[in-house]
Amino acid sequence: MGILKGLIFAVALTLVGVMRKLSAPQDSVLGRLGNSGNFVDVDRHPEAEQAPHLLIFRPNGMLFFANANRVRNHLRELTKQSDRPLHAVLINLEASPEIDVTSLEMLEQLRSELEGSGVSLYFARVADRVCDLFDRSGFTERIGSHRIFPGVDSAVSAFLKDDDRAEKLDQAHA
Repeated sequence: MGILKGLIFAVALTLVGVMRKLSAPQDSVLGRLGNSGNFVDVDRHPEAEQAPHLLIFRPNGMLFFANANRVRNHLRELTKQSDRPLHAVLINLEASPEIDVTSLEMLEQLRSELEGSGVSLYFARVADRVCDLFDRSGFTERIGSHRIFPGVDSAVSAFLKDDDRAEKLDQAHA
């Protein structure tokens, strides 16, 4: 085959392997560990408590064109399988320091679908570059800047406060 062809083949094979691995990262549903501000994968830590009516989701890899649809489909599945009615989904983007336009379109579709079902979308641990893309595209305006948080703990606290307020209003109107 020759050295040059062999080298090109090895590089191509490596790129295919990397793309395959990046296109199917593991995702985590998070819960609070004890009374701490630590949120961990509930599959690995069954003692972690999930907030009522809230799904906290973390893609454990960068969001980009090769995995955007898989992530959206997994989130759809999780929301349908929830054993309690969901009022919100919180996406922790700490493992995604950058996202591409395909991922942004996926998040927009997800926002629209969730909103149509009466479920709010929150974000935590959003990198500056991703925030800039959200701002430039108008996504921040559509979800509301009050739903983007520096940490998971502060996002959960805000959700619980909003959800409690909404439940009190519902009870008052009943």
